[in-house]
Amino acid sequence: MRGEPEQIFPYLGSSRLAEVVQDSITQSLRMPNRGVKQAGFYVLGGAAMPAILIEIGFVTNPKEERRLKESTYRDEIARAILAGLAEYKKKYDARARELAPSARAPKER
Repeated sequence: MRGEPEQIFPYLGSSRLAEVVQDSITQSLRMPNRGVKQAGFYVLGGAAMPAILIEIGFVTNPKEERRLKESTYRDEIARAILAGLAEYKKKYDARARELAPSARAPKER
């Protein structure tokens, strides 16, 4: 088998993606980090790329329900998720550049 581990086993990339997004959310929203959990969610099955589900609050918790009703809080959540995705992509691209053959290498004759 050839390719990056994330290409062969997408859940490895999913774990990394989940950790980066989780860190971004917990730091941006100043909330406790409950860690990344793994489970065989049907909606993520068969994904050929890193895939995550994000649980940001519980509507059964009155305090969290009130916060989730605020558009400014939902905007903060969206920005934190975007920042995590951007950080993951930045790390992924840097790793891809490290592993790619150099474009400047002299061509063999």
